[in-house]
Amino acid sequence: AAAWCAAGYFLPALPAGARAILALLLFTLGPGWLVAGWLTRNLPSLDRAIILISAGVAAAPTLADILSRAGWIAAFPFIAVGAAAASWRWRRSISADDASAAPSSDPRGVVLIVIVAIICGAMTFGHRLETTPAGLTVYGDYDSVDLSYYAAITAELTHTNPPEAPFYAGHPLNYSYYPTFLLALVHRFADVPILDLHFRWGWPVFFTIAALMLLVFVKTLSASAGAGRLAAILLLLGGDFSYMLVPFVRHAINFDWLLWPTNFLAPTMEVLHFSTWTPALPVMFVALYAFARGLPPRLHAGWIALGCGATAVLVQYKPFAFGMVLAGLGMGMLVARADGPRRHARRLAFAAALAGSIVIALPFLYRIATLYGESRGHFAIDFFRLPRLMLVKFSLDDLFNRAATAVVGTGVLHEPVVLAAATVLFLAGGLGVRLLGVPGVIRAAIGRASTPSVWILMAWTVVAGVLVPFVLVTEPYQDSLQFYQAALYVLWIFTAVAVFEHTRPPRRAMVVALVVLLAAPSSIHYLIEKSHDGPNHPLIRMTGSELLAAAYLRELPVDRTDLLHDRPQD
Repeated sequence: AAAWCAAGYFLPALPAGARAILALLLFTLGPGWLVAGWLTRNLPSLDRAIILISAGVAAAPTLADILSRAGWIAAFPFIAVGAAAASWRWRRSISADDASAAPSSDPRGVVLIVIVAIICGAMTFGHRLETTPAGLTVYGDYDSVDLSYYAAITAELTHTNPPEAPFYAGHPLNYSYYPTFLLALVHRFADVPILDLHFRWGWPVFFTIAALMLLVFVKTLSASAGAGRLAAILLLLGGDFSYMLVPFVRHAINFDWLLWPTNFLAPTMEVLHFSTWTPALPVMFVALYAFARGLPPRLHAGWIALGCGATAVLVQYKPFAFGMVLAGLGMGMLVARADGPRRHARRLAFAAALAGSIVIALPFLYRIATLYGESRGHFAIDFFRLPRLMLVKFSLDDLFNRAATAVVGTGVLHEPVVLAAATVLFLAGGLGVRLLGVPGVIRAAIGRASTPSVWILMAWTVVAGVLVPFVLVTEPYQDSLQFYQAALYVLWIFTAVAVFEHTRPPRRAMVVALVVLLAAPSSIHYLIEKSHDGPNHPLIRMTGSELLAAAYLRELPVDRTDLLHDRPQD
C-alpha cells in the first residue's frame, strides 16, 4: 500500500509520457513477480526484470479481470505496485549451477535494442497525434484506424468489464481485449489520456518489451549473445522480399503502398506499430522461454505451469498465436523422441503442457464460443487462399494463368500449376531471409532424441503457422494470414541462430550485415512513409467545439446515456 501511495504522490508531477511508461512497467512488473518471481529468483537482475515484465503483460490484465468482476478493481494498483516493490528485494544470489543454466545478462544488447526501438517509435509515433487548443488531429492510414478501434475498446473498459462492442450498439464484444485492458488500467490509475496511450506511448513500449524478451529467450538457446541481438534486430527491422517486385508491380490496382510485405501477406515488423501482435509477442516469447526451461531435458513443473498460463492468456491477446503454440505442443507430444527411460517422460511433459494450456484457457475459449455469432470473422475451409490473394495484390493472376496455359493448356492441370507456382513465389518472397532458418525448422521438426524440446515445439509452431492458412480461412475479413504471422515471428529465431551457428567469427560480421541489409528495405520504406504522416495523411480532425461535446458526454452517467451517431466508424 505504501508503494502505491508513494507512486501516486509523484506520478501526477510527471509528464504524460513518463507517467505512461512508468505505470505500464510497474503494472506489469508486479503481477509478473507474483507469477514468476520464485522461478526467476536466481537469474541475473536485468534478465529477471525483462522476464517479469513480459510475464506481467499476461498476468496484469488477468489479475485486473478477476478483481473487476469481483468489484475490487481499485485494489489493482496496490497489489501491482506493491509486488513490484517487493520484487527488488526477494531474490537470491546466483549459484554455480544456475549460472551455467542461465547465461549472464547482455546489457550492451539491451541498450542496442532499446535505441533501435526508440528510433522506430519516434519515426512512427512522433507525430501521429496533434493536440492544440483549437482542436485535435490524428494522422495515418488504416494503421491509425486500427489504433482508433483499440482506443474505443479501452474507453469502454474504463467502466465496463467485460466490454461491449464500440459498434454495433448494445452488442457484446467478441475480441481479444487484454491489450486494451492493460492500457485502460494505465489510463485509470495514472491519468494518462487514452489517445496519448494509443497514438504516442503504448505501442513503442510494447514492441520494446517484445524485442527485449526475444533477446533474453534466444540467448538461452544459443551459445552466442549475438544470436539474440540479431533476432531482436530482425524483429524490429526485418521484412520480406516484396521490395524486389515493387519496381515492376507498384502500379497494380490492389497494391498496398504503405506496407509492401502485405502484398506477400507477410507483414511482421510493420504491424508492430499498430496491431495487437505487439503486446501479444512478449506473452508468446515468455511462454516459449518457460517451456525451454521446463520441458525435458530440464523438466521443471513450475516453468511448465508458467508456460501453460502464458499460452492460455494468448487467447485474450492473439488467438491465432494460441492455436499455433497448441499445434506445436501437440505435434511435439507425437514426434518427440528420447533415449532410454526418458522416452515416455518427454512425451508426457508435452502432453501435460498441452492439457494445462487448454484447461487454463477454458474460460476464455468458452466466451469466444458463446459469442461466436458476434465475432468480426468466421472460419471457413478454402485452399491456397493466401497465394491467390498475393497474385491479385501484385496483379499477377493474368500472367500466371497465361503461363500455365502455355505449359499445360486449360485442362485439369491448369489450376494446380498456377497454385504451385504461386505458392513458390508466396513462400520465397514472404519468408525472405527467413529462408535461412528453414533447414533448422526441418531438422527440429523430426524430433530426434538429441533435439531440445523447445526447438521441436517452435519448429511445429512454424510448420502449423505456414500450413494452416492454406486450408483454414476467415470470412469476410482475411485474418487467416495471422496464422502465418505466428510462424514468421518464430522463424526469426531459427534464422538468427542459423547465422551464428553456421558462420565462423571472421565472416560472421559480414554475414550478419548482409542478412540485415536484405531484410530491411521494406521496413525502411515503411518507416520513411510514417515519418511523413504528419503533413501528408490527416486521418481525422476534431474541432474545438467537437472536443467540448466530447468533454460534455464524458461527464454524463455511462449507464443512462445513449449516443446516436450516423458514422460510428468515424
